[in-house]
Parts: sequence; C-alpha cells; structure tokens
Amino acid sequence: MGSLLARALSINNMMNTPIFNQADPKWADKKLLPTNLTMRRWGCYITSLSSMLHNFAKELDPGQVLDKLIEVNGISTDGLLTYDGVMRAFPDLYFNTRAYTSNDPSAHLQKMPVDVALDRVARLLYLGQPTILCVDNLYNDRIPDHAILATDTKRNLGKITDFRVMDPDGGHDRWFSEKYGPLRENLYGYVSIIGPPVWFPEDSDPKAGSALWKAAEIKQGHSVETYAREILDTLL
Repeated sequence: MGSLLARALSINNMMNTPIFNQADPKWADKKLLPTNLTMRRWGCYITSLSSMLHNFAKELDPGQVLDKLIEVNGISTDGLLTYDGVMRAFPDLYFNTRAYTSNDPSAHLQKMPVDVALDRVARLLYLGQPTILCVDNLYNDRIPDHAILATDTKRNLGKITDFRVMDPDGGHDRWFSEKYGPLRENLYGYVSIIGPPVWFPEDSDPKAGSALWKAAEIKQGHSVETYAREILDTLL
C-alpha cells in the first residue's frame, strides 16, 4: 500500500498513525542487528514505534527506524528494543513506562491491575500519545509475544470497552477485540513513550497534551525553566 494511502486510511480520531506491516517486502528481511532476527519475525515493536513516530512529526518507515536504532546500539543481543536506545535515536522522546498487567503470567514482576492499565492507556490517548500494547499473538498460550499500537478508545456508559489499534501483523487498522478478544482478559501490558504530538484525538485537550511532553522534557533536563513556566501558564 502506498504511503499516502496508508496514511489517509489510518488517521484514527485525528491521530497521525499510518498502517505498517512488519512483513512488508521493503523491510521484512532486514536484521535487527546485532542479532539474526528479522523484521518479519521480530519487528512488531519497531513497526509500532514507527507508526507512533508519525504522530510526533517523524515520518520514517520501519526500515528507516530500524537503521536509526542500529546506529545507536538500540537493540539488545536478544533482539529487544531498548528504551534508552530509543531516546538516543530520538532525543526528544521520553520512555515513561513499561507496565505489566495482572493478566501477565510471568512470575517476579510488579503487576498493575488491568483496569488501572486501561485507564492509564486511555488517558495517554486523550493527551495525544499513541501507546504500545502487549498481547498474545502466537500459539494462544496466554504468553505476551506481540506489540500493537493503540490509537483510540471506545467506551460504553463511560466504561472502556475497546481500543482501536494499528497491528503490525499483516498491517491492519482494527479494534483490539476483533482479533485479540475481550480487552480486560487479553491486555498483558503497555509501553508509554512520550513525544511532542502534532495530531490529537478530537475530544482531547491539545494544551494538556503539550504540557505532558514538556514535563517529560524537563525530566531529561531540557529547557527546564522555559518549559516549567509554559506548563504553569497552561495548567493554572
């Protein structure tokens, strides 16, 4: 699918989050160096990150994002994207949270009640921050093994019932429940990487979204006095 058409089809509720397929021939066989793993097999996080970056005015495809991560040694020897590597490759991004929900079967993890996780992801989306979700995509074994990108929220009587997602497995724009089943039973965690939004959901507050990003910049020591003053002017 051409990039312009993909972009036109994938702006959910005003967010700019194009649809990408991790198995697209343009990058499917690129290796996640220093490993021999390929984007086709192991590229869901990078593909989700690439879609997210468009909402932060970084219009790169997954192959280009992979190249930037490799340049800064942003991929571990296990083929996992490292969050400090993301911030080295994209200095105005901020890794905020890697949360595991109570659905995750792994031992020795600090886990968040799934309803709390849903509320936090919905809040991030309200503030213009697409958010990576962790799901079970292989073997139906309830072990999280795949990353998708949440871009919108569905509610019923005020209760969160679904997330709209960009799914790198095949490159699809759909509701979470259409493939992964009930949200409360099948969300295993989320990854929050905060950036400067250029598009916001229609019902969100752009000023609050910008203030969130500026607060993240302050935590990294960037323009502390200027951003602190602007945040106060926005929120008070």
